[in-house]
Amino acid sequence: MIPRSKLIEKSLGCFRCGVASMIPLIGIVQALVALNRFGFVIVNTNERWNPARLRLYVGALLAFASLLGHALIAVFVYLKITRDIANG
Repeated sequence: MIPRSKLIEKSLGCFRCGVASMIPLIGIVQALVALNRFGFVIVNTNERWNPARLRLYVGALLAFASLLGHALIAVFVYLKITRDIANG
């Protein structure tokens, strides 16, 4: 069984990485780390009380939003480049 202190530490780490995932480009790696920590905590909680649960979910939400934002920006850049190439 994982100690509760380790779960709280991972939850707070998920929040920190989730906030850092909002940084352009570098944030992609931070988002993946945050989602990895989120998965670790969810799997190992075993229905125990986690005082940092809100920060865990906010960190995962920020990481997901960051990945979605990065993907949308990449699509727009791709469309812009292909449109410029097609127009000459």
